[in-house]
Amino acid sequence: MEVHSRHMRSTGTLLACSLFALICLLTAPGRADGAQEPSPLVVDADTVSYDQATQQVTASGNVRLTYRGIHLRADSVSFDLREERLTARGSVVLVEPQGRELRGETLTYDIRTEQGVFTNTETVISNFFVRSAQVQTFGQRIVATDAMITTCDPARPAYRVTASRIEIIPGDRIVATHASLWVGSFRVFTLPVYTISLRSAEDTARSFPSLGYNHVDRLWIDYGYLYRLGNVNGRLYGKYGMGSGFIVNNTLVYRRQSYALALVVGRNQNADLVIFDQAEVTFALAPQRLGMLPVLADLTIGAGQFSEPASGLGTSRLQYRIGLSTPAITLAPKTTWQITASWQDAFYGTGHRYGVARAASSLVHALDARSTLGLNYRAVQALGVTPFVFDAVDPDDIEHEMNLQYTLTGSRGAEIVTRFTTGSTYYFMDRSVSLNVGYGERIPNKYHWGFGLEYNLVGLFWKISTDSGLSVGRGTYVSVQAIYNTGTRLFEDLDYMIVSRICDCLDLTFKYRQVRQEIWLQIGLAGFPSIGQE
Repeated sequence: MEVHSRHMRSTGTLLACSLFALICLLTAPGRADGAQEPSPLVVDADTVSYDQATQQVTASGNVRLTYRGIHLRADSVSFDLREERLTARGSVVLVEPQGRELRGETLTYDIRTEQGVFTNTETVISNFFVRSAQVQTFGQRIVATDAMITTCDPARPAYRVTASRIEIIPGDRIVATHASLWVGSFRVFTLPVYTISLRSAEDTARSFPSLGYNHVDRLWIDYGYLYRLGNVNGRLYGKYGMGSGFIVNNTLVYRRQSYALALVVGRNQNADLVIFDQAEVTFALAPQRLGMLPVLADLTIGAGQFSEPASGLGTSRLQYRIGLSTPAITLAPKTTWQITASWQDAFYGTGHRYGVARAASSLVHALDARSTLGLNYRAVQALGVTPFVFDAVDPDDIEHEMNLQYTLTGSRGAEIVTRFTTGSTYYFMDRSVSLNVGYGERIPNKYHWGFGLEYNLVGLFWKISTDSGLSVGRGTYVSVQAIYNTGTRLFEDLDYMIVSRICDCLDLTFKYRQVRQEIWLQIGLAGFPSIGQE
């Protein structure tokens, strides 16, 4: 035990005071194995006292305490060495062994069980600001009462959730009881239980309502309500679009380590905004290694009834999908190979059958620290006929090609990252060959630009592509992507995009696809903004 203080007083004798450091080191609980070193207790404060009989350490004035991986700051601390329990008061800051930081006015904490109670807490947990009358920690689980959470500036939050009780499981979810969602001073809704996913930034953002505009739904708003029924996870999703009407569906998922069962019932919408109705049960087998081979296999089987409002067609569908994948396999010290492949087959009550094959392979050889030579293969092929529009693969996504590409990355100056590429592509579908070259530069969060040329040796035409972007103001990035075909004298794609952070915790995304005449606008509550911890 180490002690640093301006004034030190002991309830024992002067001899006990002089032997203070040695006694506390010997009495500080350590591991049962005598061969291993005990955990040191380090206390730095204006005043420290030690009671040898009760093994009680008391410190006051700018206290800094370290023990068993925890770091504590407070105005005053009382620490029972025998029970490994402490009480702290005044501007308490606790950093637990896993790096989580908690703040409050008072704290009682059991170091052995990692359980503690804070009062009048203001802290950051899983990138959410939490203000609560009381916070209890139970290892990986945190419970707050009379709480408010937000990812905005807590002084003026654009949105916040208030609840009588909030349970936080970092990396998994937040469950708020008797919860209200507020946007500014307006209460959007109140729910008995409100769940926010913490599994990813995307899942967190999807736990909040969002709104936007597109060419199909026109002005729309949606929300997915998460809930649990025992071991079953549920999601009730609702969306209203001025052009598409109401879309409501419910998903139930029963998940185990090796498999998952899911039931989806209601109206749905795919990535191309095609609306369909479904009642489907699916079974998904988690990726399994095939014997000693470095290959993972997964299987999904689904059966259900489907219909499309646009065509009025309704029928059953039985579908399975088999997938194979490998990690990056080292063939030589500088050569790796990775493969993914899948086959999806669907049988319809109308007698139709529709299969989709996908395959990708990447063989990469590192020439040196900055340059690589890669042989890449990609294929997406559709076989048969599907009676549904939502089920069909977009013709623009059908491909079958092999590409040999040389890539050189470097830098220009201290910040600019450069990238040069050149190579050749063979297109199996029309048996044509093209040559390509490209160059680009980037400073993260400031700007990027890239320019590419591709010349088809059979069709004798050029494809000119560009991808450029610029940071405009704080948190706003504007970019333009374009592909121009000299053979048709038309743009194949011309897209404009703006991504902006509004009010420090609202995300705005605007995209205009001029060639396809599509407009996308979405405003959503950000899941993981830049909230810092001290």
